[in-house]
Amino acid sequence: MSRPIQVTVFFFHTLEKITGRKRLRIKAQKGQKVADLLKHLYQIHPELQRHDQALLIAVNESYVRRSIALQDGDEVALLPPVSGG
Repeated sequence: MSRPIQVTVFFFHTLEKITGRKRLRIKAQKGQKVADLLKHLYQIHPELQRHDQALLIAVNESYVRRSIALQDGDEVALLPPVSGG
């Protein structure tokens, strides 16, 4: 069994309004992927899932794919699409 890790998730713009918070610390298993983290977040805040297709995800300030494995202490930023001019 893998040892637990802790990651911090940051919510921006609309996602912050949905969750009611700017950040959330989450315990996960070492090797857990971003996709697994999203699934967990959607269980806590189902309304987040409606943004899934357009969601931008960064880990430690670099945009990533959902297949990347999380490491202890990672900072995950979830950004909804932003429009404007």
